[in-house]
Amino acid sequence: MQFLHKSIFWLCLSFLLPTWAKAQVNAYNFTQLSGTYTAITGGTVMGTITSDDQNFVNPAVPAGGGTTGVGLPIGFNFTFNGVIFDRFAINNNGFITLG
Repeated sequence: MQFLHKSIFWLCLSFLLPTWAKAQVNAYNFTQLSGTYTAITGGTVMGTITSDDQNFVNPAVPAGGGTTGVGLPIGFNFTFNGVIFDRFAINNNGFITLG
C-alpha cells in the first residue's frame, strides 16, 4: 500500500511540476561597441562630498538634508498605478520617490 501512495504522489507531482517551475528567459543581447568616453557636463550637482543618507526634495537646497519640499520637476507627467506625478525626490543611497 505504501508503494501505491508513493507512486500516486510522484505521478501527481510530475503533472503539477511543469505548472510551478517556470524559468525566466533572458531576452537581453550583448552588443560590443567601441568609441571615446565623453564625460557628462552641466546638470545640477546634488549633495556635497560629505553627503550621506541625504534626501533631495527642494531645488533651492541642492545640499539636501530635508524630508519635505516642493520636489524636483520630472519635466513631464508620469502615471504610476493610476496616479499622475510631475515631481520626484532623490536620495544619495540610490532611490527616488515620486510625488
